[in-house]
Amino acid sequence: MKKFIVPLALLLLAGPARAQERIPDEEARNIARQLIEAAKKVKAPVAIDVDADKPYGKHKDEYGAMVLPDKNLSAERLAKAGKDEIVPIGQFWMRSLAPAVDGKVVPSKNLQMLTVTHNDKEYSLVLCYLGVRKGPKDALELVVLSKDKTPLLKAPLEKTDEKQELPVEFTASIEGNDRAHLKMSLLGRYRAKVTLGVLTD
Repeated sequence: MKKFIVPLALLLLAGPARAQERIPDEEARNIARQLIEAAKKVKAPVAIDVDADKPYGKHKDEYGAMVLPDKNLSAERLAKAGKDEIVPIGQFWMRSLAPAVDGKVVPSKNLQMLTVTHNDKEYSLVLCYLGVRKGPKDALELVVLSKDKTPLLKAPLEKTDEKQELPVEFTASIEGNDRAHLKMSLLGRYRAKVTLGVLTD
């Protein structure tokens, strides 16, 4: 694993929260700049030009997730996605969480793990990448990638018409003690559901 020194309250290091809370914009932007630098040390499965000014993140207790969108993300680009070319959405960072597929959490050995040192303590973060491509019957689908272009999971994109402040936002509903269901909203035009689980290994 690669280690990075981050002089910030990173993701969930701001203290316990009774309920999921959105990370304030200024703090999220500071975190985003550090994460972008850290991600340069590993090879991304898709080319992404990350926008450090428009991150969106939430945290609850020791768990959290943040999306750093691609600067070139647009509804026009999504509409032109093909089956063989993935349109990048952005980086997807998680702490103590990982994508869950068919009820099982993806093990750390199949994930891009980055070890971050903060206040003399080490924290492991999961880095995934979000993209869109055409799936069955040419319907658009969200894909979550890790070390290569083989998706960890796929989720159908539904068309919607909603207002949102940032390119990628999400709401989260908690199920039990080990599942979070995220509803990802892209540009207020599309949405998809992604399930995360507690990373235990």
